[in-house]
Amino acid sequence: MKQEIYKFSLTNYFTIFHKDHVPIVDENQHSNYTKNDRLIFLNESTSTDPSVFVENFANELCTVTKFDTMVVLEKVGETKISLKLFHGYKRRIRGFHWFKISRNVDFLTVNLSGGDLYSGFLNDYNKKKQCIKQIRRNFFSSNPISQLRSNIIKRLPLNREESVKIADKAINLFCNQLFPQKSNVESPNQMIVRFYLEKKGIKYPNNFQLYFKSFGLLPKLKNLRKHNMKLVDAFMSDYDLKGDVIKKAIHNAKQKIFG
Repeated sequence: MKQEIYKFSLTNYFTIFHKDHVPIVDENQHSNYTKNDRLIFLNESTSTDPSVFVENFANELCTVTKFDTMVVLEKVGETKISLKLFHGYKRRIRGFHWFKISRNVDFLTVNLSGGDLYSGFLNDYNKKKQCIKQIRRNFFSSNPISQLRSNIIKRLPLNREESVKIADKAINLFCNQLFPQKSNVESPNQMIVRFYLEKKGIKYPNNFQLYFKSFGLLPKLKNLRKHNMKLVDAFMSDYDLKGDVIKKAIHNAKQKIFG
C-alpha cells in the first residue's frame, strides 16, 4: 500500500496578450516580418492570474502557459521509499490552437530490504516513444541526494530561501525513513551509502566514504563474497594491493585513497 509522507505542489500561470494588428514597418524603419515572410506578433501585456489564463485558454491572440512543480515523498509498504520531483508545462503559442505538453520526473528510490538505490530521470514521459530516461543503480559517486536537492531548488518557482527550506525538509524526511535515529555528523549522501552497506552485510571501515570519493563504485558483490564481505580486502584485491602496511594505511586514510 502506498503512503504519502510529504507533498508540496505549486502551479504557475502565464498569459501573454498580443496585438491584433501589426504595422508592416515600425517607426524605426525595421520590417516586422520574420525570415519566413510572416508578420511578427507584438506583445501587448502579460498576466499571471489563473482566471485570465482560463478566460484566454483558446484565444489565439494569446500565448498561454501553465507550469506545474511537485515534490513528493512516498513509501510503498515496507519495500521501498521514493522521493520524486515532478515538473512540466502545458503551452499554446499565439496563432496556434494546439498545445505542447512536457512532463518530467527526477527521482530517488531505495529498496528498503536490499538497500539498493535507484536514481535518475524521465523526461517527456508523457511521450512514450520520445521519452528520454536515465536510471542508475547504486551510482553513489554522482552524490544523487545532493543532485536531486539542487534540482528541487532550481525548479521551484520561489525565492531561493523558500526553495532551500522545502528541499531540505523533503531530504530530511527521506533520510529519517532510512535512519530514524540519524547522526547529525553524516551528510545525507553518507547516510544513504551506509544504509546500502549495512543492508548488503558489507563490513566497512569508518572511512568508507573515501571509496566513493575516489572511485564512485564498490567492489562487485562477487568479489566481496570471496573476501567474506570485507570492503577493504575486496578493494585491495580489485587493485592488486597487498601487505599489512597498505591495509592499515587504507583503514586510517582521512582523504582520497588515490588521486
